[in-house]
Amino acid sequence: MSKRSRQHYVPVFYLRRFVDETCPPGQEPCLWVYQKGQNTAFRRAPKNVAAELHFYSVDSPDGERDSEAEELLSSIESRAARIWHDLSNRDLCLSSEERGAVAEFVASMAVRTPHIRAAIDAPIDGLARQIIDLTLAHYDELTDAQRQTIGLSRAELQRASAPGVFRFEASRAFQVGMMLSVIPRIARMVYDMSLALLHSSAEHPYVTSDSPVVLVNPCLPPSWPGGAGFAQPGVEITLPVDAHLAMLFTWEGAEGHRDLGPPETAEINLRTVEAALNEVYSPARLDWLDNILTGAFARRVDSGSASHRNEGGIP
Repeated sequence: MSKRSRQHYVPVFYLRRFVDETCPPGQEPCLWVYQKGQNTAFRRAPKNVAAELHFYSVDSPDGERDSEAEELLSSIESRAARIWHDLSNRDLCLSSEERGAVAEFVASMAVRTPHIRAAIDAPIDGLARQIIDLTLAHYDELTDAQRQTIGLSRAELQRASAPGVFRFEASRAFQVGMMLSVIPRIARMVYDMSLALLHSSAEHPYVTSDSPVVLVNPCLPPSWPGGAGFAQPGVEITLPVDAHLAMLFTWEGAEGHRDLGPPETAEINLRTVEAALNEVYSPARLDWLDNILTGAFARRVDSGSASHRNEGGIP
């Protein structure tokens, strides 16, 4: 039983790779936080962002909060952190164990965020509303015993089904259990994919976000249900490693280190920004991010969009 209460859904060791290098001496290193829908950015220390109280804690039978899931995620972080700073070394050759640690970390980063929790809750909410609507449609046919079992009057059911009144969600135990159960399966797929390490120039840093693992399939049409998936042919999976290095996983792409120019770096950054749930984290105050937030930059969601391009992809 653990009592860790402040739990990060983006690890602190990872966020520290995106701090502003111009931070004055003697001050705690900070990164720039951009929030969707806001027209300004502000500095925060990595320990003070991407965290919630008891985000992974589950109520135990004795009434205590068990944060065992947080401990399991921390162990995954620790294995990745030992090699994270070496990934930019062009002479590095990852061992099978190290490649496994990277794959497991990428898998955990893909599913541990508030975005995935919302994705788990969405069908739960939809199913609950269908059950309520079905119950209301046949309410007059229910026996007194059945109505007593339901425990809600017709008016109460109608209120529960009204948009915006209630939101139905899975229990925290179900949410955390689902998250942990898929990490091994995703990790096996990531392990088998080709890994390219993409270096950006000093003048064009990468940014990251509160949902940093991004899946894009340039081969899919814009209306494809469910979006991109790990097992799909043609899928491209990106995860910024630090301000000047990003991972690219593909099924048939080239491996090894590559230097990217400004357009390709911008492509990865735009994917990261689009996939963010609420916050983008940057190592500097960037004009193009300011422009996005103030509405001066409009991204087309058509054949030119990063999420739905029908040919090309990151070179």
